[in-house]
Amino acid sequence: MAVQPIPEPAEAQPYDNFIRGRWAASVSGRTAESRNPADNRDLVGRFALSDGRDVDAAALAAADAEKTWSSQPVPARAAYLRKAASILETRQEGFARLITREMGKPLAESLDEMRDTVNFAYYVAEEGRRFFGKTIPSEKPGRFCYTLRSPLGVVGLITPWNFPVMLPAWKIFPALLAGNAAIFKPATETSVVAAWLVEVFEDAKLPAGVLNLVMGRGDEAGRALVEQPQIRAISFTGSAANGWSVAARCAELRKRVSLELGGKNPLIVLPDADLDLAVEGAAKSVLTASGQMCTAAGHLLIHRDILEEFTERLKNRVARMKVGPGSDPAVEVGPVINRQQLERITSLVKGAQDNGAKLLSGGEALEGPEYQAGNFISPVILTDISPEMPAAREEVFGPVALITPVDSLEQAIERANAGPYGLAAVVYTRDLASAMRAADRLRAGVIYINGPSSDAEPHLPFGGAGSSGNGFRQGGPTMLDEFSEWKTVSLDSGAAAEP
Repeated sequence: MAVQPIPEPAEAQPYDNFIRGRWAASVSGRTAESRNPADNRDLVGRFALSDGRDVDAAALAAADAEKTWSSQPVPARAAYLRKAASILETRQEGFARLITREMGKPLAESLDEMRDTVNFAYYVAEEGRRFFGKTIPSEKPGRFCYTLRSPLGVVGLITPWNFPVMLPAWKIFPALLAGNAAIFKPATETSVVAAWLVEVFEDAKLPAGVLNLVMGRGDEAGRALVEQPQIRAISFTGSAANGWSVAARCAELRKRVSLELGGKNPLIVLPDADLDLAVEGAAKSVLTASGQMCTAAGHLLIHRDILEEFTERLKNRVARMKVGPGSDPAVEVGPVINRQQLERITSLVKGAQDNGAKLLSGGEALEGPEYQAGNFISPVILTDISPEMPAAREEVFGPVALITPVDSLEQAIERANAGPYGLAAVVYTRDLASAMRAADRLRAGVIYINGPSSDAEPHLPFGGAGSSGNGFRQGGPTMLDEFSEWKTVSLDSGAAAEP
């Protein structure tokens, strides 16, 4: 199944599951459509709708493959990943165009995603030479103690649609390096991208069954993945509600689970900040991927001394941002993923207005031939926000900025920490002491000082606190923790202890 150029709508092809090294339709034979969110007339592809029978077949294949895969030396496993990274690198432009077509983000952002994914893939492959344990002195004579990592077995990987290559790669590469076999269940909205990604591993000659793809809905394929008894662990990225439901079921089944969930991320601007930098950073933090990223910083906590000037500058910056299909190089804000998400965003904005919020800009229906068949909304700026509004409490996952005045850094930190989430936070200030105080006191797993929340470097740990996750970190030196067990070995010499 060689990678083909992106087909025209009339040539849209079916995309199957990948189990035991072979592409095959779902057992039920059912399929669903993936359509371009910028133009719903554009059929990107048809993909398999799977159920428990497909998951069972994938689990059996993975269990068989894991026995041999886990026994390979770690550098040998890393060699396959290095080959996959190289293939990804050569295909990144084609992937970026497909991401834009199937998910909707502007092409420049899709290219950024692919660059970050390629960098991460090479980073993980190089960790095959640094798969370190520790030697630890023993308190007893004649004993040598050390630690090593061992794989979990078969793991299930469930990913969302907003970063359809990078987020799966964050799971697949470390899981395989650690010696596990994996079953990958992508979001239905980006199933075609997922099939392309698995093709990369097929073309890298990864042994059959080590990586399996099962496509389908969360309430069918996803639930079956969680329930499947041969699967030892679930790595889930998605909404908080779904994630904690998965965690509860995994607890009942005594399965390991790692969660990377959403956020209600604050962006704090202090009076001494570089306002040009802060406005540009706020626009990127709110509107990258049309606000459809877990680190989107849509809650702007602006010091009252600069509130008026900052707000006016942000309005002007957002007004200059072109909204439209991501394939247009001039577009900075693409569509949202589907009609359901568009209606949810619109409802949250209207609910805030009904409860006293003031709409400064955006939110209107966009007119013109380029918008008629897509899921577009103009970027929204709201003020006069009260904490009880759903838009102020919930993750909006759309191009919406809520502006709240604060009188001090301490008040900003207090408000930022008041909610249940703790994923990302952004602070703009020229004062080193303020920056360090904010970094120390903000309850967030990822903190950006004088930069937007849209960046993620492959060698840095990523994850959140509170309702944003359950403690594991993806990327960086801690990325293997969710996919391996620590084993402690005490080796005695066998010689009798001296009296």
